[in-house]
Amino acid sequence: LKLFESEINAEIGMMQQETYRAQDNLLKERYSEEIAIVKGEINILRTQLNTADSVRTSLLNNAIGEADGTSGTKVRNMGSIYKMKSSAATKADQEYKILAATITPKLTEQQAKLADVEKRRQTDLNKLTRASLTGFASRLKALHRLSISEASIKWAGWFISLLFLLIEC
Repeated sequence: LKLFESEINAEIGMMQQETYRAQDNLLKERYSEEIAIVKGEINILRTQLNTADSVRTSLLNNAIGEADGTSGTKVRNMGSIYKMKSSAATKADQEYKILAATITPKLTEQQAKLADVEKRRQTDLNKLTRASLTGFASRLKALHRLSISEASIKWAGWFISLLFLLIEC
């Protein structure tokens, strides 16, 4: 182990990085489902709000187009058709305001929930520590990994072991 100390230390550094990366991936997986659910709910709420807003805008544009003669009957006046379109636009605007009043608190709540989940995930991520792989077993494991990946270290280890065996005999 002492002969290959620098190579073993480099391999231990790689093993520590792999352990940290595995812990980081497990932590991200643990929170990913919860984050996806909250983001999905936020998207649903935003879609509902955007849909109501587009309906409101469309009806308002139809009423304005009827009044200035650019759409609808193509007659510039504020007659009965304009009044019908204007009342529909007003009704859609009121519905949008009611919907916005109910959705906005829910949206704010979901965004706060998402921020809380992200904060918990970040806190747990900051708590992760690098694995301390400085023991004898870790050094043996590093030497084993090195001997698998590089044949020269494998054979050098065998010859050194054989040399010590001969000396002891």
